Amino acid sequence: MSKILVVGNPSLDQIDNVYFGAGGPVSYISNILSSYGHNVTMFSSFADDFPIDSLNPKINLIKNISKNTTKFILSYKNNLREFEIFSEATKLNLKNLKKTIDKHDVVFFAPIFHEIDINEVNQLVNSNDKYFVGVPQGWIRIKDKKKILINFNKLKYLPKLEIIFFSEEEIQSSNININDLKNLAKILVITRGHIGSTIFHQEDSFDFSSYHVKSIDTTGAGDIYAAVFAITFFATKELIYSANLASKVASESTKHWGMEGIFEKISH
Repeated sequence: MSKILVVGNPSLDQIDNVYFGAGGPVSYISNILSSYGHNVTMFSSFADDFPIDSLNPKINLIKNISKNTTKFILSYKNNLREFEIFSEATKLNLKNLKKTIDKHDVVFFAPIFHEIDINEVNQLVNSNDKYFVGVPQGWIRIKDKKKILINFNKLKYLPKLEIIFFSEEEIQSSNININDLKNLAKILVITRGHIGSTIFHQEDSFDFSSYHVKSIDTTGAGDIYAAVFAITFFATKELIYSANLASKVASESTKHWGMEGIFEKISH
């Protein structure tokens, strides 16, 4: 099993007045990989109101003290998610990882809202020979009052990663050219909700279908897909197998609200 570091702040999410609980890419990625038996360390900031029992107790937690937890209200309109942000946790200092990063095989950067400085990411990536993966939604979000909009401008400063993930929803919310995204990593993955996913690798592109289930909440499905695909491809270098497994697990996750059932109800 791999030793994995996941960097980013978790959130408290309210979803359509139906679900209120833990969220954020770092939570979904850490939980699903820990449930697979990997040695997972999570580097995050949050306050005492974050439900720590929503995290798998096997996760090694490096926690920054913060007065606030990042909080979102999510709603679905015309099958698109709308976000509002109400508070932000303390930013993360990647310099604190210099002494421990050698312990890890794979590093996920999974910001939720600009808590990770891209300049520090550059320094870390350029000075360490690790398998770096980007789930960069927190770098493409900008705040207009409390509402969240999408803007890809910051990503031009990212170093080249092994794999980077975006949702089709994010791309449709901007004027970004997919060819520009291909330059950000050796493998570009675009998750497409119930349609499936598209993967760009070298000069080729591959389309994968999703598994059809009775879905009630797609929040976190893209993060789960990213986690499963990245760690499976890291171990096997089998792109098709990795994508199909990721599609299956991510689809199963949408049968539950938020992270309900992520430890044992999602078939592996």
